[in-house]
Amino acid sequence: MWPNPLVADRARQVEANLIAWGKALHAVALPLAATANVLQAWAGVEAGASRRFSVSVDDSPLHGASEAEEKLAQEAATALLALPWELLHNGDGFLFQGARPSRVRRRLPNKRTLAVPVVAPPIRVLLISARPEDDACSYLDHRASALPLVAATEELGEVLQLTLLHPATYPALEAELARAQQAGEPYHVVHFDGHGVYDRRVGLGGLCRAA
Repeated sequence: MWPNPLVADRARQVEANLIAWGKALHAVALPLAATANVLQAWAGVEAGASRRFSVSVDDSPLHGASEAEEKLAQEAATALLALPWELLHNGDGFLFQGARPSRVRRRLPNKRTLAVPVVAPPIRVLLISARPEDDACSYLDHRASALPLVAATEELGEVLQLTLLHPATYPALEAELARAQQAGEPYHVVHFDGHGVYDRRVGLGGLCRAA
């Protein structure tokens, strides 16, 4: 059965746009005149080492900034983090593809003094796959990322313990974190899989969750 010509043409247009957006983002974020030495060093990283592109954003306003300026700073920070950095394209291909892909990591500054955790096996991971089903958010098949994660961690055996939160609600999350803490077995990693939204009224991004 041949695909619908209109659908196939639209798919080609979308693919072309993704490449164009990726190139434009790469040109702004990594201008050759300013980052040539960085890109050269990046290309020379050993084959066995992983490569990451980190996006660090600090939304802290300058001292004495007004409330309106603080909101603008928050909006700008959220917009920067929300950009599709995974589409970075250097003219030859997307940075996340190929034999030596680069992963994108988004980071916010930590301004609190936190104790350095001593991690000893087993590493405890709490998996949350929220599936909000209302008019404000389309359905998200939790199996899309949960199954690959489970498959990848099964090979680690007793080194890692994976727990699936059910139901995936905020009260259930609070209760499970409190239970684990009281039992002396706090989680090392909380893996959240879900939808995100941006609220311009408060200048912040947020997560959609089940009721």
